[in-house]
Amino acid sequence: MLNQTKQGIRRAFNKAADTYDDFCHIQKTIGVELIQRLSKIGSYYQHIIDLGCGSGVVTELLALQINYQQFHAIDFADQLLVKANKRLSHYSVDVIENDFDFIHDKKFNLAFSNMSLQWSCDLLHTLKIIYENLHSNGVLAFSIPLFGTFNELNSMSVNHFYQLEEIINLLYQSQFDLLFKRTDVIQTHYDSTKSALNTIKSIGANYLVDRPINSLHGKSFLLQTNIRSLTYHVGYFIARK
Repeated sequence: MLNQTKQGIRRAFNKAADTYDDFCHIQKTIGVELIQRLSKIGSYYQHIIDLGCGSGVVTELLALQINYQQFHAIDFADQLLVKANKRLSHYSVDVIENDFDFIHDKKFNLAFSNMSLQWSCDLLHTLKIIYENLHSNGVLAFSIPLFGTFNELNSMSVNHFYQLEEIINLLYQSQFDLLFKRTDVIQTHYDSTKSALNTIKSIGANYLVDRPINSLHGKSFLLQTNIRSLTYHVGYFIARK
């Protein structure tokens, strides 16, 4: 059963099910970059899992780019999975409602996650779970927003984002060998504060963990002034078991 925080995250993403695909341009751009980096390390992975697949936009790109025999795609936002099932119906991808902290009894050659692991309540624990469910020499490839993301917003309206060095340390603590790391800064521009914040809400990323205001809408708009851009500090990581 999902804890209270994860239930809140799930509600936010389910509410965005009908708008996600129209507003996930940054997530798609980041996913394309991650897949390109991954394909340089290997183009075939027998058993793949996509952790936090959402509506399957990037999952589809991964299925087209990487060769595989088995492919699982999981998320706990069931309304997004309705979209993923439709999108991935022509691929041999098993779409499953599940939490990435509760995968077990599976051995994957590739664990892939695009802009999802920041929603882990305990990233070290999550990385250890992934490690346990990888075959020997299995690969973990993920992107994640880093510290500095959404620095235009009031500090009370931003979730905790890890520093680059923290991610590297967590990977080492989880016994992974780091093969590749890269950071990037992507900035998007808007004509109003409302449109900028609506972009976050429309992809379901507006739930605020451990904040007095639990979602970025309504009264929380009053905390923001003259927002015309949003900055993403992105980390790309590929590691091996």
